Amino acid sequence: MTKYNHAFKQQVIKFYLQNGKNRALTCRHFQLARQAQIPKKTAIVKALGPQFLLEMLLGLVDLKRSTLFYHLAEKEDKNAAIEQQVAEIYHKHRGNYGYRRITLIRRKIVTVNHKKVQAIMQNLGLKGQCKRRKYRSYQGEVGKIAENLLQQDFYATAPNQNG
Repeated sequence: MTKYNHAFKQQVIKFYLQNGKNRALTCRHFQLARQAQIPKKTAIVKALGPQFLLEMLLGLVDLKRSTLFYHLAEKEDKNAAIEQQVAEIYHKHRGNYGYRRITLIRRKIVTVNHKKVQAIMQNLGLKGQCKRRKYRSYQGEVGKIAENLLQQDFYATAPNQNG
């Protein structure tokens, strides 16, 4: 880890506050290490690892040992088995099932949250097809017909005729 003197720290803080608390600009201006450089540093140490001492390489690229091994570790996909089963169920039913039905089928095997199934389907680009409902214009008898309390004759013998 790089140690900075007090005057440099004060200069960085002053610049940071003067530029609207813009961290990216401050890092670029003072050429400070950023999180995005860690994978590059890890790749350098991995490539040169067999030829040089690990401690020496870590000191040169300014990287901690724990950070190196964290980034070198193979990350296991916890949802790989669930993703495979969700895809199988989806294709078995020819894309007709959405996340709700797939969750119900999946829960018969192992308990799984519907939000996890929904997120997996979004990552895989799977969408259930919606059944189209037929259009029916007939609505039946809409409203209530009021009784003819005034005994008025509402029947016309011809169109546009006032009774």
